[in-house]
Amino acid sequence: MLKKFCFFVVFLYVTRIFGGCPFCDPKIIAQQKYVENEYAIGVYDIKPYFKGHCLIIPKRHIERYSEMTNEEAAAVLDLVKKTDIAVQKSFHTNSYLILQRNGKEVGQSVFHLHVHYIPNYEDSSPAWFYFRVFFCDPFARELSAEENRATIDLLRKNVPHS
Repeated sequence: MLKKFCFFVVFLYVTRIFGGCPFCDPKIIAQQKYVENEYAIGVYDIKPYFKGHCLIIPKRHIERYSEMTNEEAAAVLDLVKKTDIAVQKSFHTNSYLILQRNGKEVGQSVFHLHVHYIPNYEDSSPAWFYFRVFFCDPFARELSAEENRATIDLLRKNVPHS
């Protein structure tokens, strides 16, 4: 029940505020992007579960993993790797979860394929981590413009350029 409610709230937020897909909105992408390649973009989550929570998104609007071309899949994985390096350097963590949901039944709330990179920290228990990630996190909050900009600048500085 809680998951359905959270899905509904996120769905209303996305469609009401952005009028459609936020990952296709150039304003949002410009504000949140820290890395990109030919087929994919890395953006900092507007309401991160943990500091360093990023999303890797194919540029082409597709809903499911099976719709990606081989080039898009390789590009997404390339940015996951670069994100991992940038987050480790920026926030001194080496534990993380890669999460990708396909379908509302498993909690997909924005129907543009995206991969979550969610770091965890030594002082956080695994149970607390999984609670926050898999159940609508009541403690996640939207960052201030200053916090958001500082985090994105730090990630950009630490992304490898190869």
